[in-house]
Amino acid sequence: MNTLANIRRMATVIVAACAMAAPAFAQDAPVDGHLHLTGGSVAFLAGVSWGHGRLEFNSHSYRVKVRGLKVGSIGVASYSASGDVFHLRHARDIDGTYGTATASGPA
Repeated sequence: MNTLANIRRMATVIVAACAMAAPAFAQDAPVDGHLHLTGGSVAFLAGVSWGHGRLEFNSHSYRVKVRGLKVGSIGVASYSASGDVFHLRHARDIDGTYGTATASGPA
């Protein structure tokens, strides 16, 4: 049982280290814009998420929307996030389908 707990802790540490290292790879490129988002989600096994925000790009401000579905979640959450955008040639390049992955371990 103790070995399984150690494996979970190690996996959590590895996932966290990879998540923190990923933005470092993009920082070699110049910043093209800045994205601000706020929103929330509601789920009971399946749920929905939503949000809106602004993309600051080439001295212009563009409205953006976030919509999504969640599977395997329970709860209510809200978020507020902002960050730099890299490798953007046109404002329309931000359109697309994005995914997320989360991991957690015992406390």
